[in-house]
Amino acid sequence: RPDDDTAVINYTSGTTGFSKGVMLSYRNLWGNVVFGIRSRLHYEGSRALSFLPLAHAYACAFDMLVPMATGTTSQFSVDSRHLSCSWPRSTRSDLRL
Repeated sequence: RPDDDTAVINYTSGTTGFSKGVMLSYRNLWGNVVFGIRSRLHYEGSRALSFLPLAHAYACAFDMLVPMATGTTSQFSVDSRHLSCSWPRSTRSDLRL
């Protein structure tokens, strides 16, 4: 399939007007994955906590696709009121700032 074919139609919340679908191509998604890998946003053995909906462009790319490509352990929160209960205890050395 051509790289410019539509891979995802991502629906926005419509904060600047009516909600609308944004067509993202395979090239768009791949560019985000390559950026995430090269910047070491995620890396094998790292951990990620996602609280954004996967329909959100950032969450799709950097909370799901890049972690899958790099071997990052991801945890998805369904209720932000319970984040502290669901996330494993970390020491300061575990955190990448």
